[in-house]
Amino acid sequence: MRSIFAAVSVLALAAACGPTEPAKPVALAPSTTANADLQRRLIDAKPGDTIEIGAGTFEFTEGLSLTVDDVTIKGAGIDKTILSFKGQKGAGEGLLVTSDGVTLTGFTMQDSKGDGIKSKGADDI
Repeated sequence: MRSIFAAVSVLALAAACGPTEPAKPVALAPSTTANADLQRRLIDAKPGDTIEIGAGTFEFTEGLSLTVDDVTIKGAGIDKTILSFKGQKGAGEGLLVTSDGVTLTGFTMQDSKGDGIKSKGADDI
């Protein structure tokens, strides 16, 4: 009887420690720290990641850059997620992409000092 109880306990513990589904990414929301928050997500991204940007108008003062291959940046819709660079300090693009296999969808770029989105040395965008 003890060996059956021990075996069941071990199996239950093993099942509890098994692989779990990855957490669904939380969409970035408009805030006063959105510029730094989105850039941090772009820096921390891994190939295959999707960076979700929620609905709303995001005010940026600095350009953004992505250097990781195979990343998707996904907004809530071109009329719902607005990335505004009206307050951008200095010249430059809104988003500089220097990585391959990038998908950009569901958002609008506005008022950057330079190109809205600039691709440099990148393929398959």
